Order: sequence, then C-alpha cells, then structure tokens
Amino acid sequence: LRINLDQAVLGQTSDLTPRNWDDTWAINLGGEYQLNDTLTLLAGYLYSDNPVPANTLDPSIPDSNTHLFTLGTSLNFGSWTLDLAYGFEHHEDRQKNNQIGLSTGASANGEYATDIHLAAASIGYRF
Repeated sequence: LRINLDQAVLGQTSDLTPRNWDDTWAINLGGEYQLNDTLTLLAGYLYSDNPVPANTLDPSIPDSNTHLFTLGTSLNFGSWTLDLAYGFEHHEDRQKNNQIGLSTGASANGEYATDIHLAAASIGYRF
C-alpha cells in the first residue's frame, strides 16, 4: 500500500506499507430452534484465523484471531416477521513491534485490543 503525502513528513513524500497477507481459514457453527409457530431462537459461533503476519501488522488493519458469538430470534405474525440479532466479536490481543511506519515517524508499536458489538433488526412481509 503506497500513500503519497501532499507535504513531506520527516523528509518523506510517500509511505510504502507491505501487506504480504496469508491465506487463512474460518469455522462457523450455527443453529436454530423453532419453539412454536411464532418464535424461533438462533445462535452461532465463528472463529476466524488471522491473515496479517506480525512483520506487516499496521494500525490501518490491526487484525487478529477472531471469535464471534451471536444470538437472535425470529418472530412470525402471519405475513409479518420481525428478526432481531446481537453479536459480540472479540479479537484476541495483538502486539505490534515492527518497522512499519518508521519512515514517517508513525510506527504505532504497542498492544492492540478490539471488541465489537453488533446489532441488527429487520421487518419482513410475505405476499
């Protein structure tokens, strides 16, 4: 990734960030249980391996191994449906200690920790 700077920073007019990302894999599990004609319960789990090697980790995409836990429900009212979902995504803590960004003085070495809360709702009508 090359970033061209309008004004020089520490004598540099561009910053080149190598990526060299790896192939990765993920595991997804999910299930649903129809409690009755109106209510369906949903749950899921995802584990995703990290594609960003330590030597090219930078703050623009501080990726790490990921765990996503989800819960949801589907409510049916005749032709109408209401779906609600919540997800908690935890990224394992990760240390950055490399030379990425040093040419502009912005290496941002340190520990990165990320948690994400996700919420969704949808209303549907069947005709």
